[in-house]
Amino acid sequence: MNSISKSYEPREFGAPWGWGNRLTTAIVLVVAVVTPVLVAGAQQPRSRGWAWVSVFSIWVILGLCALFAVRGYALRHGELWIRRPFWWTRIPLDGLRSARVDPDALRGAVRLWGMGGFLAIVGWFYSKRLGRFRAWVTDSSRCVVLEWDGRTVVISPADPAAFVRALGFEPEPVRRQL
Repeated sequence: MNSISKSYEPREFGAPWGWGNRLTTAIVLVVAVVTPVLVAGAQQPRSRGWAWVSVFSIWVILGLCALFAVRGYALRHGELWIRRPFWWTRIPLDGLRSARVDPDALRGAVRLWGMGGFLAIVGWFYSKRLGRFRAWVTDSSRCVVLEWDGRTVVISPADPAAFVRALGFEPEPVRRQL
């Protein structure tokens, strides 16, 4: 059982981007910038109208995805706070059974609903090892798995071991899955 207290000193952790997140975001942004250039240079004026609707749709979807990006994590008043661009997602830590560093947490996971790499890996996922879980991840090599009875959350703070210690658990040596 952990020793987390609702009155401990608040602690903040960054959410650095891993190489996969950077690469996916860069590719998506290049496509989003190149597409309007191609549409503007299209030879057939009739089809250009629908093409601009598609371009506009892409930018709206990217804007909506940006709203759900992860910008950091905090431990405050017995809760995990996940910083988003305009709000915080709060998860009560009552009943937390375990917290462990697991750089392979997302390996083999299937996305049920959410984003898979543009700005963050966010949503509902399933894997044989973890079952169904929620993820708010920016760097899959820094994953921390939080487990309650019947609920699992995966996050990626800048210093996974310090995050696990701040929750009152001792991080175990990391064993990579083959």
